[in-house]
Amino acid sequence: IAKDPEVIAISPTVGVSAFHLAGPNIFNSRGTSEATTRALAKLARERGLNTVAVFSSQQPWEIDQGNYFADEFAKRGGTVKTKLEPPPSMTDTKTLVLKIAALRPELVFFSNLVQMPLAAKEMKQIGFAPTRYAAHVDRNRLDEALGALDGALFPAYPEADQIFTKAFQGRYKSAPEMPAATAYDAVQTIVRAIELAKSTTPTLVATQILNVQFDGASGHMRYDSEGGAVKDVVFWKVEDNRLSPLNKPEAPTTSLIGLDQK
Repeated sequence: IAKDPEVIAISPTVGVSAFHLAGPNIFNSRGTSEATTRALAKLARERGLNTVAVFSSQQPWEIDQGNYFADEFAKRGGTVKTKLEPPPSMTDTKTLVLKIAALRPELVFFSNLVQMPLAAKEMKQIGFAPTRYAAHVDRNRLDEALGALDGALFPAYPEADQIFTKAFQGRYKSAPEMPAATAYDAVQTIVRAIELAKSTTPTLVATQILNVQFDGASGHMRYDSEGGAVKDVVFWKVEDNRLSPLNKPEAPTTSLIGLDQK
């Protein structure tokens, strides 16, 4: 597809930059995990955290997030005391937790999603209580951690807009998951690019996608020069075993095309 200029591909779910970097006709309406992870490292430095231990694994996505966080943290003057990458199948993390605790970092960054709940519980058991950030936290991880992740921060992209959510529920009788919102925005991206190009010629439309900006179902939409969506990042905190947003993007200032808001 990347070699065929007569085709435009835009993904609402792929969170890695390698996808849209494959060609000038390939785009991503979701935003990348690299961007959210680097934003979290920036937040850590802005909050005065100076030292970090990165707890990753050998799983490719988790390696990448660990590397992105360590790189951004160091670029901003922080010190990475260690970066651990055990096999993702490892089920006993106590030795690694003790190794991290001995270094006394101010912050532990988890990108090892499967091992994170166990490691968090072991940190709690030994009385080691650093600030904890994670590449991602979901309900399953919270349940597995049994409260040991309370206080942890993690980044994400905005949830589906309320206007879109209401219209989606009215039509489909269920709440939309994020791919529904980013897929809607992918379609609207093409619609707006066609309007800007005043043509349906794929090469002209692909060029104009880089000039598209609008308030969409998944947040404010714009694209960088390489075809990746650039979005605001929302930081979430685990509080009393619940997920609470620390910041929220502004609500859309324009209506969403094609949605019945009655």
